[in-house]
Amino acid sequence: MVAIQLQAKNRDFWDTYDRHNAESLFRFGIAQPLVFLVIVWAWQSTSWWLILLAVPGVLVVLGFRHSVSATATLVQAVVLKLVEPPVLEELREAVAREEAEQRLR
Repeated sequence: MVAIQLQAKNRDFWDTYDRHNAESLFRFGIAQPLVFLVIVWAWQSTSWWLILLAVPGVLVVLGFRHSVSATATLVQAVVLKLVEPPVLEELREAVAREEAEQRLR
């Protein structure tokens, strides 16, 4: 939800978030088939092919890095008050209702 608000309010932050998010999803999506291919090659020939399992491992690590960067971009947008998470809106409404009830008592 915050990402959608960011897309509407600040194109630069959205582009940064979207790029990091797409990079992480791509790396996570490529890693699983590579693990399968390496295991098949190792099974059909020699187990030395298992050394190539490091490649999908590196892809997963890079995917996590991009995922963290995408999340950091969203957090930065919230801190700079470019967007407001729905949870904070609901919390403000609940506090306002509680204060109104306290005044009526």
